[in-house]
Amino acid sequence: MNDNTLMHYGIKGMKWGVRRYQNEDGTLTATGKNRAMGNRKEARQLRKAQKKWDKNFNRNFYKAYNKAAEYSNSVLIPKINKKYGKYDWSELDTSDPSNPKGDPKLVSAYKKYINEYETKFNQVLQQNYDDMFGKRPE
Repeated sequence: MNDNTLMHYGIKGMKWGVRRYQNEDGTLTATGKNRAMGNRKEARQLRKAQKKWDKNFNRNFYKAYNKAAEYSNSVLIPKINKKYGKYDWSELDTSDPSNPKGDPKLVSAYKKYINEYETKFNQVLQQNYDDMFGKRPE
């Protein structure tokens, strides 16, 4: 028997080449993520844990920030100031902190000073966040 019939066993309303659980850019939709996890109950528990973590973080992040600021004021700033104490920053025009004007060597040292402080403060802040809240459930 010669049967020239095209049969399609797809899902009604589905578009050719379009997947139900995937966006056009290839990322998974929320349903696709749940399906990929295999268990909707686990996915629901994860979302609940993430929501709880986010709520706790949003309510209490300032405590970790204030703790980092206190450490910065008492330990970090004096240590960095001691390291860069030989420079006289008053000779710089720092009206625009992102673009100070003055002696190029002094400007370079000032930028290193600011960068070192920002980097170390962000490390201390991240450590305080991790200690206080732990890692966000993934």
